[in-house]
Amino acid sequence: RWQPGDSLRLVLDMAVRRVIGNPRVAATLGQVALERGPIVYAFEGADHGGDVSNLALPDSAVCQPVHREDFLGGVTVLQISGSAATASSLPSLAIPYSQWANRGPSPMRVWLPRCASASR
Repeated sequence: RWQPGDSLRLVLDMAVRRVIGNPRVAATLGQVALERGPIVYAFEGADHGGDVSNLALPDSAVCQPVHREDFLGGVTVLQISGSAATASSLPSLAIPYSQWANRGPSPMRVWLPRCASASR
C-alpha cells in the first residue's frame, strides 16, 4: 500500500542508436543520424565554429549521453569522441533536434557522412 511521502522512480535505459541512411534515398546515402529513445539529435553550428558542412561521424566514434541542467533549459546532449576522423571533422556535441536555433540562427545537420572524406 502506498503511504504519504512514498515515491516511485522509473529509469529506462535509452541507448544511443545510429540510424543508417536508406541506400535507395540519395540524400542520406552513406550517412548516419543519432537517436536516443524518441529523441533525434542534431549538430548545430553554434557548437562547431558556425559550420557543420565539414562534419563526419565515423562508426568508431563514441557517443555518450550527458545530462546538462545548465544548458538549453536542461537537456541530455551527446558528447562525441574517440574517432579515427580528423579533429576538424569530428563533431563534439549533438543536441536534441527540438533545441535547434534556441541560441540564434545557426546551420544544422541531422545526417552526417560516416567517413571524413565524404563530408562537404
